[in-house]
Amino acid sequence: MTDTPDADADASPPTDPDASSDHRPDADGAPAVDAAPDEDPDPGREDEGRTRRLRSILDKAALGAFVFVALVTAIGFYRYTGATVRTWVDPAYQPIVLAAFNLALLFVAAAGVSVQLRRLGED
Repeated sequence: MTDTPDADADASPPTDPDASSDHRPDADGAPAVDAAPDEDPDPGREDEGRTRRLRSILDKAALGAFVFVALVTAIGFYRYTGATVRTWVDPAYQPIVLAAFNLALLFVAAAGVSVQLRRLGED
């Protein structure tokens, strides 16, 4: 009897004798998928998932509301700071004081953007 290369191609790949039939590969070599049980053995897990989703939605809604309030407040603070500078600072120095105020806000915003980009880069 002569060994031919085709004889090896027809042989099935060796399987682990300790493996159960549920984890053996199917005909195309992909691992077999275990059948899902008809009932969830722990019904509390489904409720926990719903609770997490609801909490996530409520957290996002609260965050949106707080961001909106902060934006409106920041705009008001900016306007009234400008009005205060125009009231209390000599007109000759108003552009310098307003420019310094805007520069300070720019530095704070740039620091915030930098921190957020660093946090996003870590994920």
